[in-house]
Amino acid sequence: MTKWIGVALAVVTSVFCVGAAQASWDLDITASYKGNVKKTSGEFTNTTKASGMCADFPSQCEQGFSITLPWDHNWGRDNNAPMGWKTVTHTNPMRDHMYLAWDSDNHKIQVHNIRTGATHVVQFRMMSMSMAYERFMIPDNQFNGDNCRQLGFAGGGYWGEVVVASNQPGRAVCSRYFESPAKTGHRVPIAYVSMSYFLALDKPWTWEPGIYKGTFPVTVGPGKMIDFGNNFEGSAGDFNINFTLTVTPDMYVHFNTGAGGVVNTELQPPGGWLRWQGKMPPYLSSDVQFDFGATAPIKIHLENCDHAVDDTCAIVDLQRGGSALGVDAMLTDNYVTDDSGKRALNTRLSTKERVFKPVNEGGSGSQRAHLLLRTRNGVTQQMQRGHHYGGHMTVVFDSDVNN
Repeated sequence: MTKWIGVALAVVTSVFCVGAAQASWDLDITASYKGNVKKTSGEFTNTTKASGMCADFPSQCEQGFSITLPWDHNWGRDNNAPMGWKTVTHTNPMRDHMYLAWDSDNHKIQVHNIRTGATHVVQFRMMSMSMAYERFMIPDNQFNGDNCRQLGFAGGGYWGEVVVASNQPGRAVCSRYFESPAKTGHRVPIAYVSMSYFLALDKPWTWEPGIYKGTFPVTVGPGKMIDFGNNFEGSAGDFNINFTLTVTPDMYVHFNTGAGGVVNTELQPPGGWLRWQGKMPPYLSSDVQFDFGATAPIKIHLENCDHAVDDTCAIVDLQRGGSALGVDAMLTDNYVTDDSGKRALNTRLSTKERVFKPVNEGGSGSQRAHLLLRTRNGVTQQMQRGHHYGGHMTVVFDSDVNN
């Protein structure tokens, strides 16, 4: 993954500026994210204990897992006490027959870091659903419908199990008319209803490592997020999905940025301008503090300089132009070493990539780091009082070291 931090540079008179609804049931889901976005596409890995049809027959499920929904009597296949019943009818509305519809849209869920309280958003989608029911109630035990495709079927004895998925985000409707021999009024047991999900984050380098929690309410009933159609009775009702997410990105970078994600900072002379009345200071500098962490080697370099001098960025007189005046950027972080093997103490950055490695094998953790911006030797002697100087640099953090 790559993180760009823009730094706006300006000088004025020798100043350098660089909730969930109530529900009867809870479904607890745990998942983890580790790595970088190029390798994972930001997708979480489910760590919840798998259950349901996709746990019994994972080869028939694209996600490779499913989680049984938390309703009463939904954990087994007891035909005398199932989760619910569907009453056979031979009327025309498809909702009167075997019917399973659900909201397979992408949903944004806010989660918070349990230590810091920082909030982020994850993307959640119910990809597929499965259920067990009395076999031979529908032709060939095959479901179809709008935005629906059947992934697999397993059956033996009294029960049959089916897993169906949506073709794309949106509402999925999977259904089939009852077989003609099925007697009107017969009650078809339904149980072992489960779902698989997709969960992802964006810009993982902005997530501080830690545990995040959030809740997503799921409604159940006619026209709601999960819908078993007409003539259904059972324990199925609204429930909350409670997420506990462990996030370990291979890089974490957080600057206090302004509009457009740009860091605006002012360079000052040693001790402040009052100490230098009537004379020009030897240099101007600014210490930009930020939070930084890495679990593996990181490449850092400068680019997108408005003005450049050698291998660094620069400022110019915004009124009269003229020569570019160089500014060095130096990184200090006691928890990483630079490519010379030494601790990063005022390690100079340039337009050429430098590799930094965590000191500890388990990573550096999230630590306070410093980016020192300082004019090069002799720069201040070229400045004129009352003139405005400015420029821009971009600091690039890249965890994809092998590419």
